[in-house]
Amino acid sequence: MGLYKRNDSDVWWMCFVVDGRQYRRSTETADERLARKILGKVESQVVEGKWFDIDVAKKRTFDEMMEVYFTKISDKPSTLSRKEDALTHLKGFFADLTLDNITSDLVDDYKKKRRDDEKAADSTILNEVRLLSHAFNSVKWSKINPVKDAKRIKLQAGMVDRWLTPQEEAKLLPKTAGKLDGELQDIVVLN
Repeated sequence: MGLYKRNDSDVWWMCFVVDGRQYRRSTETADERLARKILGKVESQVVEGKWFDIDVAKKRTFDEMMEVYFTKISDKPSTLSRKEDALTHLKGFFADLTLDNITSDLVDDYKKKRRDDEKAADSTILNEVRLLSHAFNSVKWSKINPVKDAKRIKLQAGMVDRWLTPQEEAKLLPKTAGKLDGELQDIVVLN
């Protein structure tokens, strides 16, 4: 870590290494004493593991993180489709926010809005929040994953009534015709 001046400027620049990567940043001052104090502050943040959050999380947005996340993942098409559906809801709430502004309280507000205002099922909300958490963990632009400290959603144990849509029924019935016996056929065809 150190200070230097470029040939074309009176401003002091600092050079430091974080996680094996070298960074060069302007101190935005020509005063050497002030530049040394700024470098000292950055060095402290690096040692405490906080510099990365301040530098990247304030500059990167939710939209940028999700774009990078979707280029990183290699899910099967059906999983990818579900994640894209979940992203639609997340974008409606978190779009354009910088990552440092996404807090556990904001994640809780998202869950409350989805549950109370939009009547989404807890399992759906849980999957959406899991996607957000996985994106924070995968992209690593923030040391803090706000989902980690958010309130947990507790799913109710037991059966969930779910009826096939007409499209699902149209796909299922031709595939089962003549392949199921007796009661099983009656259960599948029961309307």
